[in-house]
Amino acid sequence: MFITVFVPPDIGTKNKIAIGLIRTVPDKQSWKLEPSKTGLMSLPVVECDLQFCMARIYPQIDNNDGTSTDLFAQMQSNDFIWVLFEQDGKPIRFMIPILEFRSAVARAQVIPQDSTNQPVQSTPRGTI
Repeated sequence: MFITVFVPPDIGTKNKIAIGLIRTVPDKQSWKLEPSKTGLMSLPVVECDLQFCMARIYPQIDNNDGTSTDLFAQMQSNDFIWVLFEQDGKPIRFMIPILEFRSAVARAQVIPQDSTNQPVQSTPRGTI
């Protein structure tokens, strides 16, 4: 499972995209955005065509400091993915709400698989 981030095609596969996680927290009578303590993480651009380039967010991601983060677990306690990159020398940033992702993970069912990644058929009780 992964999340694909689409960016303009002129980014190219030699560049990286930075992402971070952000959550909303109460601030007196309002709300504010608070970055996750994991900091920014780099994503390589894996594929480009004439319409867009793609970077993929996998469950385990390497941080800029050499450690790694279980990103999908971190998403459960955050509200947005913050995406940053440069286009024509100008910084571009946007946020992706992850509420729907968290809901999908909660609804997902894990299907047991054998060593060939095929679903394991369960045998009804009382049959051989």
